Amino acid sequence: MARFVGNRNNAEPILKAAEHWKHACLLSDGGIFEDKEIWKLNYFEELDQYLIKRLDKNKDKFTEKLETLLEARSPEIKQLAAEIWWLMFLCADKYKIQKKREDIKTIWKRSGEPFPENSKWLEDEVLAGIAHIGAGIFSRLAWEWEFFVLLMIELKKLPATRRKELLLSSGWELAKYIEEKIPKSATRQSRHMILFLLFPDNFERIFSAQDREKIVSKFKGEADQKLSAVKIDRLLLEIRREKEKEHGTSELDFYNPPLNELWSNSPPSPKPTPEKTENLILYGPPGTGKTYRLNKLTEKYSSRQQTLTRKTWLIQELSEASWFDVVFGTLYDLGKAKVNPISEHEYVQAKAVSTGGSDSRVWQTIWNLLQRHASKDSKNVGFKDRGKYPAVFDKNKNSAWSLVDDWEEECQEQIELANKWKAGPDEGSIHQRFEFVTFHQAYGYEDFVEGIRPVLDEETGSVKYEVVPGVFKRICRRAKADPDQRYAIFIDEINRGNIASIFGELITLLETDKRVIYGKDGSPESGMMLTLPYSGERFGVPANLDVYGTMNTADRSIALLDTALRRRFQFQELMPDSNLINGSSGDGFIEDGTDGTINLRALLEAINSRIRFLLSRDMTIGHSYLINVHNFDELKNVLLFRIIPLLQEYFYDDWHRIQLVFRDVKTGGEKPEPRKPQIIKHKILEEKKVIGFDHNDFENSTEYQVAPEDDITPDAIRKIYEESN
Repeated sequence: MARFVGNRNNAEPILKAAEHWKHACLLSDGGIFEDKEIWKLNYFEELDQYLIKRLDKNKDKFTEKLETLLEARSPEIKQLAAEIWWLMFLCADKYKIQKKREDIKTIWKRSGEPFPENSKWLEDEVLAGIAHIGAGIFSRLAWEWEFFVLLMIELKKLPATRRKELLLSSGWELAKYIEEKIPKSATRQSRHMILFLLFPDNFERIFSAQDREKIVSKFKGEADQKLSAVKIDRLLLEIRREKEKEHGTSELDFYNPPLNELWSNSPPSPKPTPEKTENLILYGPPGTGKTYRLNKLTEKYSSRQQTLTRKTWLIQELSEASWFDVVFGTLYDLGKAKVNPISEHEYVQAKAVSTGGSDSRVWQTIWNLLQRHASKDSKNVGFKDRGKYPAVFDKNKNSAWSLVDDWEEECQEQIELANKWKAGPDEGSIHQRFEFVTFHQAYGYEDFVEGIRPVLDEETGSVKYEVVPGVFKRICRRAKADPDQRYAIFIDEINRGNIASIFGELITLLETDKRVIYGKDGSPESGMMLTLPYSGERFGVPANLDVYGTMNTADRSIALLDTALRRRFQFQELMPDSNLINGSSGDGFIEDGTDGTINLRALLEAINSRIRFLLSRDMTIGHSYLINVHNFDELKNVLLFRIIPLLQEYFYDDWHRIQLVFRDVKTGGEKPEPRKPQIIKHKILEEKKVIGFDHNDFENSTEYQVAPEDDITPDAIRKIYEESN
């Protein structure tokens, strides 16, 4: 039988989850994670109408389209989408468990209801996966979802008795039913996966159509025939039974020896080449998704903790620990030791690497710390300033140090840390290989690279001044210690800082051809290094560190962008895209509350066309201002509290020009004629009426006022983009 999956993870938890899905969702209408009816016919029909039929499967990015098109749907639809995602990737073992769980959670949380954290069907053994499902299901998700939604609609339309016949039999009836009802189902990986999950005794864990055909061709010699998917399934089962008899065991798998050696003649995968270093700046007007793109990029630099070596994990874990914590943890691990063995312990060595300290300095730090924290009753420590709390160290006549007195009671926090370091990284936790920072006018070299800062001496309690690494130097150290993985620093509003001042001499080291490649022992193998001015440390920017930035083109400081930075970065422009605005039904329209509609896409285009004319394209308004608008009240809120304040800044409070943007006036001049209903209202203050007579020093003036929220009507909005008004 096909339940054996070779050296993959245990299949049984996954097959049990599939059995639960069959009974809870297919034979009934219940959910996977909670006992609620969400696998209903009308919900799948709604998914078909508002998602599948609105997808351009050749152009749209499915994950982004799924997010936007689901926005206006009911909580039940969003929860159903989360459970479909769970099923689609249930077998995928290259899809990291934590990432898989987080993606399911992200979709579910859009429903506004708590995520079922404690569901047994979200446990690690269920999400571990049992197959490399191939890139096809990731790059062609739109087609896979289309197949699945159409299949569910067909199944849910059937009488309950007929559904039971298909789902509680051997699986062959269901396979034939799929072939009859769903066009091109043979090319869908989810078709093969579903049949395996529901009927693992008759259908193989082979989800690639190409591999299925290749195996049948190799063993049965029917390569030239056009075989149906069901015929291939039957031949695969026939081959399995022959091989089980031949080898005398049912524990056979086509992707493991000895069967894989009989049909798979693909050459070994080439050794991956190092990824190219990326220096990239995203630029454009406000609201075009620059920061959103940065946040999405962080996923590329997140992984399970188990991907780190122990040495790298310790370096990064101990970088924030105090030297007392490190020395305590070392003695806690060793029991008793002299200073030299303490200084050579993996905790101390990791801490030294994280701080960049020399061997002599580390040795002196350990020696001073042991004596300062020596027991007050020690007979072998002659240091006068000893007894600093907690006083838990002492040495014997042979100069071997150990923990003494009430160390278990006084150092519970340190014991907890030491146990954590001893155990190593938690396989389920996420390792974030990036830093995020925002530049501003007061940001400097000392914040970014290194500087002299006042710090509290943990030994004496007094303030002293030390060279403290900045965010860039810290991420460089982490990348240097882990050369096999890529790290990143994300700099928001990079053009708002003084680039020459912040980067200093490191601006040269940012060039991709000057990046340093470090060996496993931390020594530089190639690249350029400089001496830092404060610490005197030899420093280079690791080749496995990527640098990303964002620039807001509406910020007038962009013209002052350092030319040296321009030469060292690639630039990608992000401009407003009204097609990303979905409104309440996915087409960009919202209901206005009076049986009419408002076209948000046309609204944004009209506003931006006037901004381009009156100012420049760099100061247009991004689509994100309207992307989460689903009704008229939300539109008014965005208009009053986000768009109008932005236009005030753009036009330096020139309200007449803001009126032109909103088409609130028909003529200009001294007495502009209102185009009602107005958003920016105005009235003429006539000199005679205000002060009672003609005065040579004064003229008529115009007073402007933003209409109260309740006075802004749908027609006031529509006139912005409708020329007939």
